[in-house]
Amino acid sequence: MSEKKLAKDGAGNIGAARDMVTQLQEQAKNGQIDGALIDQLEAILNVSVDTADDKQSEMQSDASKVTDVSTAPTMTSVPSSSASTGSDLGKDEAATTAPTDASSDPTKPAFTTKPTESSKPSDDDSDSKKESTVDESTTVTKADEPLSARPGTPNLMFDHAEDVLSKLPDFIKAMTNGKMGEAQKIAGGKSNEFDTMFNVAQTAILNEGGWTSNNMAKLNGMAASDVLQKSITAASVPGVNLIRLAKLMLPVYAGLTQRLPADSPKGMGSTQATWRAQLGFGALGEQNFFRIAEGNIGVNPPTSFLTFNSPYDDISTNDSVTLKALRASMGYADPLQIGVIKAMSALLRGQERVILGSNNAAIAAPAAPTVAQGLPSQAVVATGSYMVGVTALTYEGWLATSKGGSPAVGETTAAYAGQFVLGSGSSITLTWAAVPGAVAYNVYFSGSGASAGSAAAWNQMVLVNKAVISKLSTGSYVAPPADTTVNATYGIEGLLNWCELATVYTNAIPSKQTITDNAGAGLTTGNGGITQYDTVLSSLWTNWHTAPSLMVMSPNMNASLVGKLQTLGSGNFYRIDVGAERNQVNGGLMVSGYVNKFAPFADGTPRMIDIIPHPYMPDGTVLFISETIPYPMGNESRGFVRDVLLPYTYFPLPSQAGGVNQTTYNFAITTSETVECFNPGPQAALVGVDYTL
Repeated sequence: MSEKKLAKDGAGNIGAARDMVTQLQEQAKNGQIDGALIDQLEAILNVSVDTADDKQSEMQSDASKVTDVSTAPTMTSVPSSSASTGSDLGKDEAATTAPTDASSDPTKPAFTTKPTESSKPSDDDSDSKKESTVDESTTVTKADEPLSARPGTPNLMFDHAEDVLSKLPDFIKAMTNGKMGEAQKIAGGKSNEFDTMFNVAQTAILNEGGWTSNNMAKLNGMAASDVLQKSITAASVPGVNLIRLAKLMLPVYAGLTQRLPADSPKGMGSTQATWRAQLGFGALGEQNFFRIAEGNIGVNPPTSFLTFNSPYDDISTNDSVTLKALRASMGYADPLQIGVIKAMSALLRGQERVILGSNNAAIAAPAAPTVAQGLPSQAVVATGSYMVGVTALTYEGWLATSKGGSPAVGETTAAYAGQFVLGSGSSITLTWAAVPGAVAYNVYFSGSGASAGSAAAWNQMVLVNKAVISKLSTGSYVAPPADTTVNATYGIEGLLNWCELATVYTNAIPSKQTITDNAGAGLTTGNGGITQYDTVLSSLWTNWHTAPSLMVMSPNMNASLVGKLQTLGSGNFYRIDVGAERNQVNGGLMVSGYVNKFAPFADGTPRMIDIIPHPYMPDGTVLFISETIPYPMGNESRGFVRDVLLPYTYFPLPSQAGGVNQTTYNFAITTSETVECFNPGPQAALVGVDYTL
């Protein structure tokens, strides 16, 4: 490397810069660059770091090659010949700051290196005279490679960092493709290895897209410019697309969202999605095949469709970063990245809930419950006259734990049984027909002697259509005066309602598979399987020629399934692994699929249905979802599609609240989409299952 000469007018500045370069050299050895030092170096040398693309790997490489301040490479700043475009991200570009040298030739360096009296090292700086060597065999990565495809630097140093970084590209590829099992193998066999890799991958993707505290000027201007055009899905969509980060995080936070295919709207200019759903051959008169005369053209197969219109549901989160936090964290974990990851995690959780349980139309109120008096030996409620009623809750109402009154949300009005008299004191057992679209029920019970339903107070919430009252109600919660389950302005119909409702978006679905009501009983076994599951699967195959590919249930329901299956045959369905270490035994049973014995593949092998024990699924309900369509009409083979109007998008926000300026950097992340079902008839559900029985 040839020696450069220092210009006299730059002697004072370079003298101050020399010590910073030395510190940067030491930090580069550890793979870290202090942002505060870069800011100071920028101010002294009058060059812009923030407006350049990602140069971290180049700075590390350059720092490791510097042998002494006197032989440091030229620091050049030349004007850009053209405006920055979306294709600039991740590529080399010249700095846009004008040169400080008196020369008018922009191709000449702003500074040339030449030792001066003020820049010569003192005797105490003997260590700075030592040359740092660079291994000639070291692989130099291309600057235009994305961070996720080349070794990067994690925010936190930990053991085996090189191993983690070497696996990072393959890990990101597997996760963004939805192959979480493959990603776990790449990360290693332990959960902490996956967590470490996952955290590093999130940071790498954000670095690649320019989401850093040093890049806020770009982030603020991206909604109105094309600086990161590659990250924006369409010219009409403002903000920055965070799809790649979301795809990395979806398998961890939102399994259903990740599983459903995503599509863009068929047409723009409307806040509603429109699509046509297939109804199969329900109206085909197959008996007419038996008497077709010679020469007759035979049966005309019907083409049946329904047209649906749905709003797009807006899902948003927001966060802020204080200016003090930005400054205090320089050189460590980037607070803006932490904020974006936190906001995205919360958004994905909320989005998963919406896709699973959102509702648009009101659900029906329950029918009046049937009252049965327990044995006197179960005497827990005093003798007297009572009134009891039941309301139904949507998924939203269940999450909100609505308990009646005017603040209720997602709760129907109450249906009351006639006034009844308890003799000799007893418990009370209530049963009622399950309500399609309901995931929980509130029970209201009057005190002794009450004769009006309005006097009944909230007693309990149950997840099945059966309840036992063993104590008097307390508190002042009464049934809501009006139905609050409708959500036509903001809500969409989620998977629960597509599986349970016979009318969706005002369209009655012909021959819709009705819900299977287990009426508060437990699962039973028979014929090599679960009787209730087989009843649903047999009906779907017989009536719709459809085999569901996915079953969604709560973890408790899955545990109940495990227990029931263990009672089949000899019960030896679990596996035990004996390790080399003395007294070490690993064992257990997990059900991840269920055999559909009614719908074989063409080769005769049984069809296995995937099971998701979903943490957001309420107890008592099992969904049977058909993700494909067996009918060759409409050029559509997908059962469900997420129609995305606005993708995962980042918005910088004004740092104001109530008209008061704040020393914070605010932003929001949002998405807008709906769930489209192209095969609504055979989507099915089993409800009212008591997993404790």
